[in-house]
Amino acid sequence: MIYIVGHGLIYYSVIIGALTRYQGRFFAWIAVFAVGIVPVLRGSVGTDTQAYEQMLVRLSDLGAWEGREPGFAFLAWLIGSIPVSPEVGVRLIAVLFVLGLLRYLQRADHDEIFFLLTYFMPVFFYQYSMNMIRMGLATVLLLFMVQAFRRDDQRSALIVGGFSLLFHYSALFPFLFVMLFCGKFSISKAKIFVGSTFVLAVSAFLLFYNMEYFLIKIESYKLFESPAWYSGLRIIAVVIVLLVGVCLSKLPRKYKKRLIFLGFFCLFFFWFLAWISYAGLRLLDLLWLAFPLVIMGLHGQLGIALNGRDKSIFLFAGVLGAGAIYLGFMKGAGLGPSPFLPYHWFWQG
Repeated sequence: MIYIVGHGLIYYSVIIGALTRYQGRFFAWIAVFAVGIVPVLRGSVGTDTQAYEQMLVRLSDLGAWEGREPGFAFLAWLIGSIPVSPEVGVRLIAVLFVLGLLRYLQRADHDEIFFLLTYFMPVFFYQYSMNMIRMGLATVLLLFMVQAFRRDDQRSALIVGGFSLLFHYSALFPFLFVMLFCGKFSISKAKIFVGSTFVLAVSAFLLFYNMEYFLIKIESYKLFESPAWYSGLRIIAVVIVLLVGVCLSKLPRKYKKRLIFLGFFCLFFFWFLAWISYAGLRLLDLLWLAFPLVIMGLHGQLGIALNGRDKSIFLFAGVLGAGAIYLGFMKGAGLGPSPFLPYHWFWQG
């Protein structure tokens, strides 16, 4: 129930803005802050919450890196160096996630506020603040990356986006997806060679140093049964809605063609892969984050404001995604050590 109340607050702020034509951030601030209380003060709620509490205990010793993302490992060490329990430490990470969104909101223009409230918050907020918290921190940095691209600040976008990989390795897919469409770097062949060599060297080092970690992750996917053919349909439905939005948008035709082709290719290739392995479902999960980020980045770079149809598409896709997420919460109610439902507060045990 509390998740529905949170979504209600978000959409209420959108409705108030639409009815009053208020262009400020006040109602958005209130909505994000109020919904942010849910992950910060939660009890043992969120699928991987207890796993992260145990992870913080292990990573409080820098020698126990375990191949985890270095940014998150360092953050865990910092939290472990202060006198708080691992349970409180995980909630502090939720505080950082919420503060990151509030900072994004502070710098956001009207279209970015609309995107945050109608799509990102309904679809990703609860997942990334209470379950996939490493990806949550990485995604906040990806939001800043797109925000920089929209202001044509290429260098800042590259730096901030690169830092996202330090919090979750899988952020590489949305990072590259956004770079493919929004990156406009005018550099010499020598710099391309040096940069490519550096990236390959760092990648090889991380792969070699963390080989055991990556092998364990690959084996963990093999332990799952192959998903059903309909697995991932909720994501496919949302991405198709976004693809329709691209068709109806005012983006130049060349961008539309590239987005639609790559979008459909990734969508059906990942779906096919999902029949074989859960890795396909993970890639689909990354796609419904990456695709709207590119749409927002291109609109900002090209100076094309979101029109009524664009906003309707984001609104509908957000509602559809939020509904799918909540159905997943209900399906997993009471299962595991820290399910999303039933929700309870920190002080309730």
